[in-house]
Amino acid sequence: MIANRHRVTYNSADFYVPIVGTVAHEKFFIFPKKNTTENEIQRNKIITQHLNFSAQWQKNQSPNAFLVMARYDAFLPLHEHAPAYGNLEVEIWNTGHLSTAVFYNSMRYVLLKRLKK
Repeated sequence: MIANRHRVTYNSADFYVPIVGTVAHEKFFIFPKKNTTENEIQRNKIITQHLNFSAQWQKNQSPNAFLVMARYDAFLPLHEHAPAYGNLEVEIWNTGHLSTAVFYNSMRYVLLKRLKK
């Protein structure tokens, strides 16, 4: 989250590598259900307004973001969160959210690959 917010606000790093990150944080708080009340709809709009910054992310056309997401991530489902990044290429690992975090050698490789360029 921090890398994504920093890129949207400052875009001052040479590159950003959000690993199992998202720009659609409202999805952690809004759950689809059948009979949504008007109060819930208004609440969800406020949550989305403050926690979804995919539009700002997509306005930034700098080719300095290299995204890594996990195919089996139950916390940040790939089908919900990858589209929020727009047309940027997303590297997909065959891992889950937590298993990605423990693959520190793989994460190190991703970061060093970008530093060498």
